[in-house]
Amino acid sequence: MGSPGWSPPHPRHGGGQLIGSAFGAAVVGALFGPVLGAVASFAGTGPTFGAVAGVALVLAGVAAASRAPTPQRPQPVSVIAHALRVRRIQIGVWLCLLPALLFGTLSVLAPLRLSHLGWGAAAVGATYLVSAAFEAAGAPLIGRVSDRRGRFTPLRGALVASALVTVLLPWPANAWLLAVLVVCAGSAFAFFWTPAMSLVTDVAEERGLDYGYAFALVNMAWAPGQAGGAAIGGAVASATSDAVSYFGLAALCLATLAALSRYRETTAPLAAER
Repeated sequence: MGSPGWSPPHPRHGGGQLIGSAFGAAVVGALFGPVLGAVASFAGTGPTFGAVAGVALVLAGVAAASRAPTPQRPQPVSVIAHALRVRRIQIGVWLCLLPALLFGTLSVLAPLRLSHLGWGAAAVGATYLVSAAFEAAGAPLIGRVSDRRGRFTPLRGALVASALVTVLLPWPANAWLLAVLVVCAGSAFAFFWTPAMSLVTDVAEERGLDYGYAFALVNMAWAPGQAGGAAIGGAVASATSDAVSYFGLAALCLATLAALSRYRETTAPLAAER
């Protein structure tokens, strides 16, 4: 997907839906950690992570054997720094970073809370498996909406839904109710990815930025966001409470929603920036 020669269709011709289909699999992989934890609790950590390493080696071999087209005009890495000066790329990158923060915090706090409420590793893993299934199924649909209604419409919906469910997460005293909220939270957080990535690739297409660099920008936001959410969210919750971590993230969602109120979809949203 990120190879230099790959060119997704124009956003008006299904680009968001295509990205959603591809990224649905990535979201599933990102949320598969608790599921692997459940498997490891029965099969043991050695065999479980050994199997994961084996799959990774097979995929690495397939990738190494695959032929990738060579770009006709290779771009220097410095174009990433120039791209980050564009306002809509900044918005798209932030809207990839924010759900990563949300997912990172959820991946630490929710399993611990479910365990505190009496659920074992299998039940926690099943919760995340169900969540991953909903997210993978919803990603292409969100992509279709972003193609038809514009990128900001589903992004605003994701911000509202994420703020609401994040505020509710600290309170359930019943494991089943919390599990339902975890599934809802995963779906709400995942709604960001497709329109945010599509927004970045829209700008890349308009400005002639290599798509490999566009997806590099997305990954540069995702990785520190996921790690930072897990580390910072867990540390804040440990020092205070889960509610403080969740409320802080909900505030970020609402602040972002307020900032996006200035932006409207147009048929040529980048014309003013060129």
